[in-house]
Amino acid sequence: MLRATTIFAVGLIAIAGSNAFADSHEGTIKKAMPEIMSMIVQDDLIEALRASNTRRGQMTQADIDRLEATWQKEIDSSNRPLIDSVVENDLAARMREVIARSGNRVNEIGVIDAKGLSIAQSTPNSDIWQGEEIKFTKTFLVGPEAMFVDEVEFDNSTQSMQSQANFTVKDPVTGKPIGAVTVGFNVDAL
Repeated sequence: MLRATTIFAVGLIAIAGSNAFADSHEGTIKKAMPEIMSMIVQDDLIEALRASNTRRGQMTQADIDRLEATWQKEIDSSNRPLIDSVVENDLAARMREVIARSGNRVNEIGVIDAKGLSIAQSTPNSDIWQGEEIKFTKTFLVGPEAMFVDEVEFDNSTQSMQSQANFTVKDPVTGKPIGAVTVGFNVDAL
C-alpha cells in the first residue's frame, strides 16, 4: 500500500511540475508578446495581408488544395518558385530581422492571410496552407484580439524545444481580422 501511495504521489508531483512548466512558459511568452508584436506588425505586413486577401479572396478550397500540392512537389526540388515566393520576399526578410533582434527568443515567424495561406515564412515549412491548423483556427477565426500559445514540443525545422504563440492581425482602419501570425519561441532561451 505504501508503494502504491508513493507512486501516486510521485505521479501527482510530476503532473503538477509539468503544469507549472506549461504555465510558466505561457506566461513568459505572453509577457514577451507586446514587444515582439510591435516589431512584427508594421505597415508592410498590413499592406502585404491586404494585397494577398484581395488577390486570393475568391480562391476555393480546390484552388488551395492545388496550391498545397504544388508546395509539396517543390519541397524536394531545386526549382521552388512557390516556396521561394513565400520565403524570399521582403516581408519574410524583415521577419528574419525580427528573429535576429529577439535575442534568440524567437526562431521562426510565419504570416498567414485570410484564406489561411502563408504569405511570408522566415524559413520554409512543410506546407503553405495553415487554415486547418490551430494557429489559424484559434486566432483568425476567433476574432481581432485573439491570441493562442501552444504547448511546448520539439520542432524539427528549428531543432529546438519550441512553443508557438499565434495572434490575429487586425486592419488598423476597420478593426477586422485580416490575417494571423505564428511566432516560434525557443523555450530554452526564455
